[in-house]
Amino acid sequence: MSAIRPGDLVQVVRPQPCCGAMQSIGKVFVVASVWHGKGFCDCGAMYSTETAFERSDAAAGYVASRLKKIDPPALDEDEVTDQELVA
Repeated sequence: MSAIRPGDLVQVVRPQPCCGAMQSIGKVFVVASVWHGKGFCDCGAMYSTETAFERSDAAAGYVASRLKKIDPPALDEDEVTDQELVA
């Protein structure tokens, strides 16, 4: 699985490892920033891992291993692309 990066669409699929909080399971959001190092959960626990944040100014985020990256939908064959408009 490829690494989660800012701009990726992700879904929370597993509870946080520290407190087991499950209220965010199913939440879908666009990653604003990713931090490699110490992260914090809403419960106050600290962990050393890759953390993805919904907002760049958020104090708490989601452990990246608890997220699933959602691939963007494929282009419809009937949809006109920018490349076709130029040609």
